[in-house]
Amino acid sequence: MAPKSLLTADQLSDVHEKLNRADEIIRSLDSEITAFLKPPEAGFSNNKQKAANELLQHARRQVPPRFGIIAGEVAHHLRSSLDHIAWLLSCHQYQRSHEGAISFPILTEKPRKKAELGSYSRKLEGIQSAAARALIERLQPYHASTPADDPLAITHKLDRVDKHQALVLVEAVWNMNLTLPPIRSWMISGFDVNHESSAPQAADNVKLQFNQYIAFAEFGERKRQPVIPSLMQLAAAVRGVVRQFSE
Repeated sequence: MAPKSLLTADQLSDVHEKLNRADEIIRSLDSEITAFLKPPEAGFSNNKQKAANELLQHARRQVPPRFGIIAGEVAHHLRSSLDHIAWLLSCHQYQRSHEGAISFPILTEKPRKKAELGSYSRKLEGIQSAAARALIERLQPYHASTPADDPLAITHKLDRVDKHQALVLVEAVWNMNLTLPPIRSWMISGFDVNHESSAPQAADNVKLQFNQYIAFAEFGERKRQPVIPSLMQLAAAVRGVVRQFSE
């Protein structure tokens, strides 16, 4: 006989709705970023030197703060999905008496001090299933080789920053590859929208390739990670966690 799942599909229906909403927001943000990065309808100059400078000016435009707000909304839906799991696993008595204490712990360091252990225990005190407690412990980022880069840790940090400190910071990242036949090539890059630089002299035989994307200023221990692939990674990780509670 197959072991009983910790949570049923019906119990997790609201969680899946949160995750579906996060996916919708990611797709919408992707469309907005694509439109923002799109070259002007008039295009760029036919003169390579002038076109290169126009590209740099296009890349230096201020990134709309809205992008950070929307990214924060995604992080909140993902984080609250995990908290909802902890709520569903808790007994009704604990839900009534400790409503504000129930949450899904996400820790980059194993709790050792009395206060840390107490905080961790309060979050899970209403969960009577030993299997559920053990699974939550196994999912903790402190088991990862780089805890701060664990998807749950990043989700938690993005949500915390968005709620308590400031907007989730996103920025424009660009790089320009220049190739001078037959073999010489080099790259110019920038990630500060206020970074002042001019395009190099672009002769007719120089090939220019320009790339630009919107990135998180910080994403765990990493810098300047593309927003859309990064959010998709977090959403997939949280879905994977949810799946473990229903298998």
